[in-house]
Amino acid sequence: MVFVETESPETKPKIVSSKQKVKCQRLPKNIKKSLESKIHWTIIAILYEITQDYNETEKHLNNLKERLLKCIATLEVPVDELNYLSNVQKVLKEENKKYILMEEGLQHLEEEITKDVSTLHTVDEKMQILQKKIKALKHELAALETEADQLFHRDTKHDLGLPGLSVEYFKLPTLQNEILKIGNPHALLDDMNIIQQSDEMKNMMGFLEQLYEKADHRCTEEQ
Repeated sequence: MVFVETESPETKPKIVSSKQKVKCQRLPKNIKKSLESKIHWTIIAILYEITQDYNETEKHLNNLKERLLKCIATLEVPVDELNYLSNVQKVLKEENKKYILMEEGLQHLEEEITKDVSTLHTVDEKMQILQKKIKALKHELAALETEADQLFHRDTKHDLGLPGLSVEYFKLPTLQNEILKIGNPHALLDDMNIIQQSDEMKNMMGFLEQLYEKADHRCTEEQ
């Protein structure tokens, strides 16, 4: 009786009689190429770390490589185990594809993060510019309010310092009565209407309204 121990983790050592023959086969070319590539890159990795006796180490490793490749070339394994090795190769290829996809996804994610960071910097710069503009507008508004205060001289009670009207002023005839005394009042009314609708008059009235609004707002704040 002889023992044949398989390398598959899913199987246990099998007891095979001497009369039974185990079908063996040499490794396929793709597996040999894969093993040779792994040996090659392992040697490269080792030599990369060498700082002394580089040539001697390289020569020694190459000799070991040749001996190992000769053993692999003549190595025979049970046919059943070849299926297991082939499955391992497939799994490795699939895992390699997943790794490549993950690397691409990670690179894309890094690019998106870089874009987001750049956008945040741009937004921050725009916010700083807007804050400066708002500050400048506040100073300009304060200057306009100061000018408005100077135009409207107010006393301690915050009333507008306008000159008082005499009693005789209220006894004067109204403008309407004076217009009726004119020979052609309709023409005068038309002229006054034209003046009232003119751009100059509208601009002046708008300016006066703004001044009154600012004065009222100022009085409300100080109260």
